[in-house]
Amino acid sequence: MSERMTGRVAIVSGAASGIGRAVAERFQAEGAIVIGGDVQSVDTPFELIALDVRDDAEWARVFERAAEFGPVTAVVNVAGTTGWQG
Repeated sequence: MSERMTGRVAIVSGAASGIGRAVAERFQAEGAIVIGGDVQSVDTPFELIALDVRDDAEWARVFERAAEFGPVTAVVNVAGTTGWQG
């Protein structure tokens, strides 16, 4: 793998499994610091934070954590929901 993402900070939602996890792992392999978010709690090779994508406060917490490593340079939203909670 190249190191083209070295020094960059990426947030990936839906990062506990499937496409989200694959994206997060690839970013990490390319040198990025990855903060993943998901409603599932599983072991990952990157930091995974509880995130319900419908909750603005949880998004704020994920961005605050990611910003501790530097400016956020990539955000990938892979998570989805089947209903609106308003």
